[in-house]
Amino acid sequence: MTCFDDIFVCGKLPPMIFQTRLENGLQVALESVLSSTIISLELFVPMGALTENQSGCSSLLEEWLRRGAAGRDAQGFEDAWDDLGALRGSEVGLEGMEFSVTCLAADAPKALELLADWVLRPNLAQADYAPSFELAHSALEGLEDAPDELLYAKLWKTAFASSHGTSPYGTRDGFLRLDAALVRADYARRCTPQGAVLAVAGALEWAGLLELVERFFGAWHGDGLPLPAVQWNPPSTVFEPRDTAQTQIGLIMPLMPFAGAGYYPSRFGLEVLGGGNSSRLFNEVREARGLVYGIHAGSSFMRGAGTLEIFASCTPSHTSETLSTIRAELERWRLGIAPDEFARAHIGIQTGLAMSLESIGARAAALQRDTVFLGAARGFLAVQTALQQTTLAQVNAWLELLDFSQVQTFILGADISL
Repeated sequence: MTCFDDIFVCGKLPPMIFQTRLENGLQVALESVLSSTIISLELFVPMGALTENQSGCSSLLEEWLRRGAAGRDAQGFEDAWDDLGALRGSEVGLEGMEFSVTCLAADAPKALELLADWVLRPNLAQADYAPSFELAHSALEGLEDAPDELLYAKLWKTAFASSHGTSPYGTRDGFLRLDAALVRADYARRCTPQGAVLAVAGALEWAGLLELVERFFGAWHGDGLPLPAVQWNPPSTVFEPRDTAQTQIGLIMPLMPFAGAGYYPSRFGLEVLGGGNSSRLFNEVREARGLVYGIHAGSSFMRGAGTLEIFASCTPSHTSETLSTIRAELERWRLGIAPDEFARAHIGIQTGLAMSLESIGARAAALQRDTVFLGAARGFLAVQTALQQTTLAQVNAWLELLDFSQVQTFILGADISL
């Protein structure tokens, strides 16, 4: 008997999840794991590329925010974090900016105070603007040396008529229009508790966490900004020539929203299609035919929508055959998966879910994701139960409804003839 069949069998108590919304709009969620010695903080702030004043603002701001806060210069701020032995990071996405911190549970008060300083009281000093600009701009320019990331950005730009095709890295023209005053104004407009989520996992009591959050984030205020509706462009196949030894292929199509109808069957279907070395795409396109260096399929989500994505890299001479094989596999996939494939996917998904229990950071990230997309956390037991109750018949019924007529394709590589 395995731990993911029943966590009580392993002697583990079910995780305790608490959540509320402060008067200022900030949503707070805690998964209390009192047996741990560490905590993980995940703060989502609605400062993503979808709502920025100018392309590149979010990317530059993420760099600038790291360079000192609450009167500490950049070195002083780093020293404050190092005094805690804390690990911290930040990342910009379409809908928001995410700030993460992991430290000892005993240092929770200081970590929450520093996190509040980082986000709510940044220096945004003029002297730090130029180096922040250079780093953000270099990340954009670096896409040319990262063809997989470049393909992802171009695929999304081609696929969406709405601003969901905006790259969090920004654009060259956008960076030319940026200045310190514009970015500061962008920060002041968008750094708001409305739509923000603070998710915490680890050895904390709920009452103690709420007191700390009220102390450090209670005075935060600001109105939320509406997000644009998702709009897709008509399906197309776009080829962009590049003088490279590899060709990058990307496909994208609409999928259901996060945890919407069909979400759990899709987990099994996607695992079978492109979830690893036992997946259909890997076995048929790479192993059986030797067409690609690598291939995988997965899903992405935004508020109210989701995507199915497939990425592959191959030699230019294999581009056409790779595409036709992928499309044939999609059609075969729609006809259903076999019982042995379903059983293998079930083991992989449940094992991954059980392993996530061992990571406090993974728990906090899942808590944040659920709260952002759903407004409330589902919890481990709810997800585990929903997965266990998903049947092969439900997976195949979901697959049968898929419509591949809306697939967008983007190809980046040496000149070919499709």
